[in-house]
Amino acid sequence: VVSDQFLNDKMYKLYVKKLADDPVPNIRFNYAKTVAQIYSKLSNSCKMDCSGSLEKLSKSDKDFDVKYYAQQALSEITK
Repeated sequence: VVSDQFLNDKMYKLYVKKLADDPVPNIRFNYAKTVAQIYSKLSNSCKMDCSGSLEKLSKSDKDFDVKYYAQQALSEITK
């Protein structure tokens, strides 16, 4: 368990955010799965960033699994 501030300032900005652009498809779809789980604890600026990254992955990624998990994450965060 980490604080929301640590999650936003350290973990998301320094680590999680970079995973959306990783060259390995499994890393990118795990990014989408992670975002779906932590989204409610993110700041508004991180949420906007996540939404944009997930949109990009769901529409333009070449890997089917990445698209699928990004679409799933988008549907989770828009509930």
